[in-house]
Amino acid sequence: MNTQCEAIPAFCPPRQQRAKIRVESILEAAARLIAARGMDDVNMRQIAEEANASLGSLYRFFPSQSCLFKKLADNHAAELKEISEQLQSIGAEQWRDMNPLDIAGRLLKRYVGYIAHHPDFIWFALSKHAWADRSAFVELLRHVLSARMPLADDALHRNLSEMFHTLLLGGLAVAARAATARSSGFWHWCLA
Repeated sequence: MNTQCEAIPAFCPPRQQRAKIRVESILEAAARLIAARGMDDVNMRQIAEEANASLGSLYRFFPSQSCLFKKLADNHAAELKEISEQLQSIGAEQWRDMNPLDIAGRLLKRYVGYIAHHPDFIWFALSKHAWADRSAFVELLRHVLSARMPLADDALHRNLSEMFHTLLLGGLAVAARAATARSSGFWHWCLA
């Protein structure tokens, strides 16, 4: 991992509207390429070309590819944290009253919908990089399991949450390899 990202701010928000539009264009281009090729097969030159930007413009906003990827990952983390917080606001009694299919639907539909609209996220979720934060979703699973299994100890809730999360990541890995980002058949099946 490039240590330049720790020494230089990963992202300095532009002040001018034109620059904000350019940054958004760069991030969207990077997301499209990552979704189509995976993180390892994308470079800064390709991102610049996809964004119709010069390489200099790209490096002006993002001093390294790691910094650009971190900004994308931070954007995903913020949106997914909001989804997790909304689902965590559901009370324990309500989780206890739901049948297992309703629980699975409630938990997964919002996340699958997010992934369908942001297919690059799959590669960040599967990434071993430091920015692949899984804690919000694991905590949500622990919250639901605590409500559904109030007599079990917290260690069991934690272990089961990690196990379910790992199983879901395995499913994402299969999906990422089986379906290209441009074909939406898998995501339409999940959302149906």
